Amino acid sequence: DTRVTLSPVLSSRLAAADDETSDEVDLLDAPSMVERERLLLALESAPEALAYIAAFVPEPVQYRLRTAGKNWIADFRLCSIMFMRISSVSHSSANVLMQTQEAFALMHGLISKYRGMLARFSVDDKGTVMFAAFGPPPAQHEDDAVRAVLCALEI
Repeated sequence: DTRVTLSPVLSSRLAAADDETSDEVDLLDAPSMVERERLLLALESAPEALAYIAAFVPEPVQYRLRTAGKNWIADFRLCSIMFMRISSVSHSSANVLMQTQEAFALMHGLISKYRGMLARFSVDDKGTVMFAAFGPPPAQHEDDAVRAVLCALEI
């Protein structure tokens, strides 16, 4: 039995919206199509909520939802993925935040220049790592593999 435990804050917010919400949500109870429609209509009537949620939805997904709407199920595309470990950031340095910001700004600018998408940038005990995707919608190109290589070389 798979269950998700919500934080007390989230649980209380959900309970305020729906008196039947409990502290645990069963993942196996997927909403029916009627329930999904009701939830989508509720979201559509609250544009400020949509704007807030959009900040957490990747651009390729937003693009597909704009173009295909609620009928979009899945999309399989050839993409080129670029993984990079950034060794120029020293985690023991006093100015690690500035080094990380400079590395992020440089890479984000170059990835944008070659029309890629920064998919992840993380700093943890394994070091600073990023990966970018070249080819997800709405920025598909015939030469996405070439763009990824040129971007990597310039970085």
